[in-house]
Amino acid sequence: MIEARFADGVWYRGRLVKLIPGAKSPRWRVRFDDGEVRDDISLDSSHTPVRFDAAAYRAVVEVRYDGVWYRGRLLELIKGSAVWGVAFEDGDWAEDVRLGDPDVRYVSAEGRQEVRAGRKRKRDEGADAAELNAGNRKHECSTCGKAFSTCGSLAVHMRVHSGERSYECATCGKAFSMSSSLTVHMRVHSGERPYKCATCGKAFAESSNLARHERVHTGERPHKCATCGKTFADSSSLSKHKRVHAGKRPHKCTTCGKTFPGPRKLAVHMRVHTGERPYKCSTCGKAFSVSGNLVAHMRVHSGERPYKCSTCGMAFSQSSSRAVHMRIHSGERPYKCSTCGKDFSSSSHLAAHMRIHSGKRPYKCSMCGKAFSQSGDLAKHMRVHSGERPYKCSTCGKAFSRSNSLAVHMRVHSGESSSLSKHKRVHVDE
Repeated sequence: MIEARFADGVWYRGRLVKLIPGAKSPRWRVRFDDGEVRDDISLDSSHTPVRFDAAAYRAVVEVRYDGVWYRGRLLELIKGSAVWGVAFEDGDWAEDVRLGDPDVRYVSAEGRQEVRAGRKRKRDEGADAAELNAGNRKHECSTCGKAFSTCGSLAVHMRVHSGERSYECATCGKAFSMSSSLTVHMRVHSGERPYKCATCGKAFAESSNLARHERVHTGERPHKCATCGKTFADSSSLSKHKRVHAGKRPHKCTTCGKTFPGPRKLAVHMRVHTGERPYKCSTCGKAFSVSGNLVAHMRVHSGERPYKCSTCGMAFSQSSSRAVHMRIHSGERPYKCSTCGKDFSSSSHLAAHMRIHSGKRPYKCSMCGKAFSQSGDLAKHMRVHSGERPYKCSTCGKAFSRSNSLAVHMRVHSGESSSLSKHKRVHVDE
């Protein structure tokens, strides 16, 4: 068992799984107690301090929003930052909790109880001699109960509670509780990105960000939902997904009645009604209501396709597109029509199919008023009015409005069909 310390000064317990082959310096895969798996842990790393033989701990905190305190549990440090992911008791989730802020406080009683329970579990499980040395940690934090072997370690830890930030950036004035956090921050100003992806060359300021990025290429999704089996690349995405099964959605939109698990999700949803699109593309000016949609859109201009199929090598600009594509290889068709039982590989295909049963035709021609169930059918129909014939025979130059009409016509040149009746298909589009 080991513990790794990240930018917030808190130690996370985990178990060494295996040595990562091919790394320039020895790197270990570690499975942490909260389910996260990382492949970038060095036992002598100056960027991520590591120690053996630590006590279990996961703090309970309260965060104040609009004057009201909400209780939750620290789940994980958001990689590449100094903020935490917190799962609240009401089912909500936040990724902006910064320890030491006046709107964040510890619930010390529960914190101490959890530490004691963790130590008892370790004794009951017959921990090895290294783990039992935790009993030699005589310097205990009076706020949360966490114990340390030296008074110096306790002094560093106390900055989490006091909010003391002794290490200040000379460039922007931002302060940190640990010198290692300041070192990482300075790369924002220097532009230094020492951790480079061996596959695509993209560079990162922190090794943890590189480890997460590499899952884009490998397709690794180590975090699995115990309820439905769906997998995720990081633990925070799994935590959000679990709320789907919990069914807690107490925050209701006053306009349309749709419900959400937390106030932040509701705030984003309200942009549907207000039309607010605060995220604007600097290249073409197109605006989006969610920052993630802007990031995905920018790949249209850059041509970047970072999500590669491990089976056939086909690349995609979005992970969701790759997920749908992978069903071609697996044969998975998870979307089933409740009327006729037909299966589909994507929800959009099912939605289009359902219009056969409902008779709904939402796509209407502005010229003649004829309606269609699919946008593609409307696009084909519009060629009747425009006269467009985009499908041209490479042999004789004749053009057609539909690809299937061109396919029929090509038989004339190939000699596949010689009867007069079949030849008449040439005149279908005339």
